[in-house]
Order: sequence, then C-alpha cells, then structure tokens
Amino acid sequence: MGLSGLTREDATVAETITLLRRQQDDSGRWVALDGTEPVTETAVAILGLASVRESMRRPYVRLAIDWLAAAQREDGGFGVDAAARADPATAGLVLLALLDAGEGRSLPAHDVAAWLSRHLEREAEQRSSSLEILALGRYCRLNRDRWERW
Repeated sequence: MGLSGLTREDATVAETITLLRRQQDDSGRWVALDGTEPVTETAVAILGLASVRESMRRPYVRLAIDWLAAAQREDGGFGVDAAARADPATAGLVLLALLDAGEGRSLPAHDVAAWLSRHLEREAEQRSSSLEILALGRYCRLNRDRWERW
C-alpha cells in the first residue's frame, strides 16, 4: 500500500488499519494466524504501518514498539518468539521496523545492530541474507556520526 502512494487517509488503508488494530493483543504484539512468531509479525505490522505513514506516536503503535524492545534478548538479538534462538533474519527485520518507526537511534536499535555485526563477523564464511545486510546498512547510514566497529 505504501509503495503505491496510499496513505492512512485512503478508505482501504483505514479499513486495513482498523482490522490490524483489532488483531493486536493487549501486550502490543501481533501473532501469526496459528498463534506463533510474535516478533516477526509485530515487526511486519510496524513496517506496514510506517509505509502508509501511520503516526508512530499513536498509543497502539508505541505499545508495539515497546513490546518489541522488551522481546529483545540480553545479547541484542531477536528470535521469532521467546522460545526460539536468535536469528539474523528476525533481527534484521526488527531493526528495519525500528528504523522505520523512527527508533533508529534507540538503545534497542543499537544493540540489535551490534548483534547483527557480531553475527556477520562470526559467520563470515556462511551466506548472509540480504535482509540483515540491508538493515545494518540503513542503520549505519542513519548513525554515520556515531558508528563504531564493535
């Protein structure tokens, strides 16, 4: 929707936002239809809302952003849910959501960017996904003045 130039003022977008808000649980997260992957689903919801220029200051969006920050692991990574191990694709998706939500200079964004950087260094021989490289590149561009190699 956002790429097509539609914004929250368009009827279809407004209806979609209403449906999305109904699907959000009280903690601020969204889950897949089968009840799984709350981190991934919440990040995708934030990305979608940002793409149609929904205000990231709305209470329900802030609740989702805060939920994501609370779901972050101590080492800075993210898994698809609390039981899953941290993975770079999920971490990259969350970093993109934080960037699009205007949280690119926040501590959670810094910590997940550091986690991704460490992961890329450790796994240099393995193939990295373009998602994690895109996220880290966008983070570095925004934080060019503060970027340090971890």
